[in-house]
Amino acid sequence: MPISFFLISLGLFRGNSSFVELRKVFIEHMALFKNARYQYLVFYIYPLIMSIGISILYVAEKEMYKDITVVVSIFISMLLAILSIITTKDSSKYESNQQQRIKAVIKETSNAIVFCTAISIFIICVSLIMTAIDFDKYQYLAKGVAVVIYYLLLVLLLNILLIVKRMGKLLS
Repeated sequence: MPISFFLISLGLFRGNSSFVELRKVFIEHMALFKNARYQYLVFYIYPLIMSIGISILYVAEKEMYKDITVVVSIFISMLLAILSIITTKDSSKYESNQQQRIKAVIKETSNAIVFCTAISIFIICVSLIMTAIDFDKYQYLAKGVAVVIYYLLLVLLLNILLIVKRMGKLLS
């Protein structure tokens, strides 16, 4: 299983791919935080610390992974609905300067949505795998995966807040 996961990841994150360019999506998304180091800490470092703390207190069980799958599936549908709304945003009624700014915000928001969708799909795949694993046999794996899932969920929620904020600015 780890070998197949590695090969799939290698294929998805390969540069200059004409099919799926997740590498480009992740690089462009991280570029949003280039001039905002504190925001980078808030969005990516603090959630890691928090997820480690949560996993010390509570390791997710099979039922929680099933619930995570349902909730994240709803997030994916919400994200794709937002993507369809913002891609149809007409910026022609604004001045040239505002048009460029609106197009930039739409591009950044679209990229954030694709980023969140990729994270969501990964969370769903791992959650489905975790529903089939014997937790008594693989306690350390369960703790490690719990840290990763908690971290990705926190990152996902923070990025959804970012998307909602940008969505509000686009619609106003």
